Amino acid sequence: MTLSALTERKSIVSAVQSLREGLTAETTTFDRNIGFHGGSVAGKVHWRREDGYWFYLKYVQSNNRYWCCYGCQDPNVDRNLGITVEMNILREGYSRRLGGALAADEAGSIYLVHSGKVGGGRAGIGKSKFLNYALGAEIHPVRWPDGIVTDMILVAGIGEERLPQQIANYVQTARDFKESIDPQKGGVATGGSKPTYFPEFEGIRKKYSIRTAIQGVCDHGTVVRFLKQDLDHRGNKAHNDQHRDLYLTDTKGHMTTLFEVKTDYGLSTIYEGIGQLLFNCARESGHHNRVLVLPKFTSREIKRCISKTGVNLLEYGWKGKTPVFYELEPLMTNAGK
Repeated sequence: MTLSALTERKSIVSAVQSLREGLTAETTTFDRNIGFHGGSVAGKVHWRREDGYWFYLKYVQSNNRYWCCYGCQDPNVDRNLGITVEMNILREGYSRRLGGALAADEAGSIYLVHSGKVGGGRAGIGKSKFLNYALGAEIHPVRWPDGIVTDMILVAGIGEERLPQQIANYVQTARDFKESIDPQKGGVATGGSKPTYFPEFEGIRKKYSIRTAIQGVCDHGTVVRFLKQDLDHRGNKAHNDQHRDLYLTDTKGHMTTLFEVKTDYGLSTIYEGIGQLLFNCARESGHHNRVLVLPKFTSREIKRCISKTGVNLLEYGWKGKTPVFYELEPLMTNAGK
């Protein structure tokens, strides 16, 4: 299903107002200088302390756009702020030169999308490398009024309860990408050929049908990130790559445990997760602890069937905005037994 770019002024103004309202709640306002390539501007920024970013949103009449910029510096500490990423939106009409846009599905639900264009002013920072870095980014086709279709990243659902966190995930992914650039090589510093970990982009997952719009947000990257933290705190070092959500290795670098994270427990999702675990483990030698990560409340019958495949199940729930993993310690203790 292809999304359609919003171009009508009334729809865009309404959506931006909803975006502003969703971001402004629970913020602190500061008068700060916002720096950009070639200058700076003074303005009121909103600081989302819990989510770790500030934002500045203003309509600029001279170029008919909303200037939407985001950064990670704490305005309590810094008076001069640098922009991490801009997701500017044209107020009326369309322009693919801007990084940001609004797009709607067939049911009329609206989403903030971004081209992946991340500026930085130095070698190695650009759209193509950012897209390679942002593992797990939800890329979706967007159709423009002239019939051209381009791939855009789904960032957040306008009006969604978790919109501030969805945007936080994107801003922090952009920040981590910029910080990972090796200034000597102009590329992403990955530590050579050693296994590494890149934060998964935590955007929204699309669950489309003809009659319904996106059913909920995608917490995939959030779950992966917190599972990695939990594993690391237990003395493990978790890695990931384009094919594997998370995996652990022994002292020789051989994979010992593979995690596949899913954020719903539909049968097709479970089939996919089990298949990915079996296939990716088949590519490696040795014995592997295969772990399918699913939301809690998976049915008893499904649990029984998963167990018969030789795959271990790790369930998680939510405590506020934080995923909590149940019985992770026994699973790790019994790994390989």
